[in-house]
Amino acid sequence: LLPFGHQLEWLATRTTRDKKPDTTVLLDDRLLGTPVFAINRSSELVADMARTVKDSISDAIDIINDYSDAAAQRILSSEDTTDKYEDVLGTFLVKLTSRHLSVDETRAATRILHGIGDLERISDHSVNLLEAAQEMHEKHIKFTDDAQAELNVLKRAIREIVATATSAYIDENAAKAKLVEPLEAVVDDMIRELKLRHVERLRSGRCSVEHGFVFSDILTNLERIADHCSNLAICIIELKQDEYNAHEYLRRATGMSEFTEMYRAAGDRFRLPAVKAS
Repeated sequence: LLPFGHQLEWLATRTTRDKKPDTTVLLDDRLLGTPVFAINRSSELVADMARTVKDSISDAIDIINDYSDAAAQRILSSEDTTDKYEDVLGTFLVKLTSRHLSVDETRAATRILHGIGDLERISDHSVNLLEAAQEMHEKHIKFTDDAQAELNVLKRAIREIVATATSAYIDENAAKAKLVEPLEAVVDDMIRELKLRHVERLRSGRCSVEHGFVFSDILTNLERIADHCSNLAICIIELKQDEYNAHEYLRRATGMSEFTEMYRAAGDRFRLPAVKAS
């Protein structure tokens, strides 16, 4: 028989073979005896969780205008998988952090624990977007051309912020994480403007109240997705600086010239179409 430590290494290696592994098997409590293997396995699982969430958001954005039962099923399946990841990882890491861990192991466990909640919430919002898409599909709701053009710009920004935040989180890349907060600020600006334009369309009779409820629901969920992406990015930045104070980071960041430059660049990339004269 292999020594116990080698048995754990063999187990950790063996369980990486399946693309969509059974997390309840992968995070066997025997890994707790060797924290380095436990952290490595947990990091692999949270990376898979992040990729699952990213794909689910992509489906959710697509399904708003192109509903399909296949995409709906993928979103629901991803939500189920994400919930399992959060439950298994959370339970396992609480046990692990009660052990004697090195500074690096503690930092890694903290990153995962902070991230799984935001990833799970992003997945929840993909399901909320699916529900909005189902309502549009069943009631034959279509947005005005202006509203659709504006929403398309916002959806592009959401794709980018989710891709950037999840990549930064998986790779623990602080430089990439710093790109997220300026983009999140641009998303907030766009959503405020879209809400104002939506009210004007309601007043002029170009949009119905029923259409407006769905449009508002979509905007709210896209805004929340960006918020959770910001949390993921801040987690990486603060842990790299050996602290975790999101409010202090945001206070400092918004006053930096680097932030301002990135904010302006993101605003240029995601400029809303001009309002047409009525």
